Amino acid sequence: MRDPNQRLVHLKLAFFAFIVATVGIALMVLGKYLSTQSMSGFISFLPISEVGGTLLVAGLVGIGLDLWIDGDRGVVIEKLVEKVMLRALAKLAPTLRDSVIQAFADNIDHLSVVATDEFLDRLARNALTLRLGDRTFAEDIYEDVRDMAIAATERWYDTKISMNLSPLPQGPGNETPPAFVLTARYEYRVRPATINRRFTAVSNMREYRAIMEEPGDTSVWYINPASGFDGSTREAFELVQFSVDGEDRPIRRNSRVSGQTYTASIGKDVVDNSELVTIAYTYRTILRRHGHMLHVDVEQPSKGLDVELEYGGCGIAEMRLIPFISSSKKVRNFEMPSTVPEKTVGIGFDGWVMPKSGVIAVWVLSTENPVSLTETGARGTVTVQERKHNVSNFG
Repeated sequence: MRDPNQRLVHLKLAFFAFIVATVGIALMVLGKYLSTQSMSGFISFLPISEVGGTLLVAGLVGIGLDLWIDGDRGVVIEKLVEKVMLRALAKLAPTLRDSVIQAFADNIDHLSVVATDEFLDRLARNALTLRLGDRTFAEDIYEDVRDMAIAATERWYDTKISMNLSPLPQGPGNETPPAFVLTARYEYRVRPATINRRFTAVSNMREYRAIMEEPGDTSVWYINPASGFDGSTREAFELVQFSVDGEDRPIRRNSRVSGQTYTASIGKDVVDNSELVTIAYTYRTILRRHGHMLHVDVEQPSKGLDVELEYGGCGIAEMRLIPFISSSKKVRNFEMPSTVPEKTVGIGFDGWVMPKSGVIAVWVLSTENPVSLTETGARGTVTVQERKHNVSNFG
């Protein structure tokens, strides 16, 4: 189909040729009329008929030529415009390319207009490949981090975990293995994505792993049956407090054969506001004394993590917190001096902690230490020997 502008130009040319031809005919008629009159003077010398004939021929020839070369003229003009555009783009292409890349790099709003998820994935992979120089390595790292971040329903900030370990009192005739009571308090800032928070304790490893793999609003604890406790009882696990911005929220408990679940309401209005709030909760659970290990994980991506564990009066000779955090940033370690009665260890980290990362606490009981604490002599010397021995055991 012919371009509307070309049609307009063609119409103007045809109309102009028609006007010229009409004027030529009119002059020829006028010349013929004057020749039939007996006129003298200047007007008799004017070649009116010849001019009219010339104009008539020019108009007719112009119309014919316009019709004949109309198709070729469009092709010629298109080729001419194409050549001009190609030359201009060849000169402007580097500048345009750099401008587009710079605009995308500086302003995320520009990129969001044209970017799809697939486009962003390719862009990130290519950028990381150029930075690392290894495509396979770059793609694996990007996909791993992307999947963890996208699966996360929330992002936590300034997460603080305070834990206290104390011996579990055993009454006469109690045949349960020696155990510790762990009281843990979590506090963090977050924009809540769910109305409710759920806390589940189970004694079935298969159920525990299934819940662990499901992203969402449920935290899960595994109560080892070897501890002599069942995950469905309050003695094994209990959520004792839950608050939003310092305001305590009611807690509902649902018990079943395989475990128990505590539900606390954050509130629909809090979720709809999408504002940062401080969520804090405290739970109590049981640990086997001879288990020698406690795993404290972070369920959502967290910016900043502080963990502190008190274990005085538990008969523990040595306690260590081992951070499992993959980052180039340094983890701060803290241990209360031996001259202080309180026994506390802690770690601090200012970067992002990804889900399933965290801290593992490991300990050695005083009764397991090869050097007897009741040995007479220079107690300070014995203590130093014990500490050296335990440090070597933990590597």
